[in-house]
Amino acid sequence: LKALNYILTLSQPPVVDLIKNGRVEWAFRWKQNDQMIDGQVDLWAIYQNTLWIVDYKSGEKILLDKSFAQLAVYAGALLD
Repeated sequence: LKALNYILTLSQPPVVDLIKNGRVEWAFRWKQNDQMIDGQVDLWAIYQNTLWIVDYKSGEKILLDKSFAQLAVYAGALLD
């Protein structure tokens, strides 16, 4: 409950507005360099002329590089 209350009070990213205006658990299939990529974005929205992509992670620093690589794939699929 404490974590949820924290997230709901954030202004950057504006999580509540992203949930209201975006897509939650958005599944996609994207062809990149003759390879099919299947994925699922936790949350994305275009809000106030900005594309927001939210991926829920544990917060462990060891996953940071993998997280940013995953977000780059999501952005590619969304912008294609």
